[in-house]
Amino acid sequence: LVIVNIWRSFPFPMLIYWATLKGINKEMYEAASVDGANAVQSFFRITVPHLKDTTIVLVVLRIVWTATYFDLPWLITGGGPAGTTTHLPIMIYQASFGTFQTGLASSISIVLGFCLFIFIVFYVRKSLSDEG
Repeated sequence: LVIVNIWRSFPFPMLIYWATLKGINKEMYEAASVDGANAVQSFFRITVPHLKDTTIVLVVLRIVWTATYFDLPWLITGGGPAGTTTHLPIMIYQASFGTFQTGLASSISIVLGFCLFIFIVFYVRKSLSDEG
């Protein structure tokens, strides 16, 4: 599951990183080289700080997408041998459509949504405090 998940989700962050790298002004690298910075110093003092915000956004998106990831684990393992690949979205599906316990499925959905909401609130507060 991990290999398939990486293979499936690899192009999106690479495209976002590529766009971020293209947005870095080349004059910054030229100024750093005039000041005597080598390639490693330019990378760590110019490139990495510009990629920080992009990395944080990509991590938040990946966590939300992984927490609500249903289709691939269900199609590959169906919950796995003895429930080893069962996680919240599969539990919601099994409770709702397998045993018709819609109250339980709704409760699990609300807990999942609340956990993701709390995580996103912390992210938004952190990003707003960094800007201000």
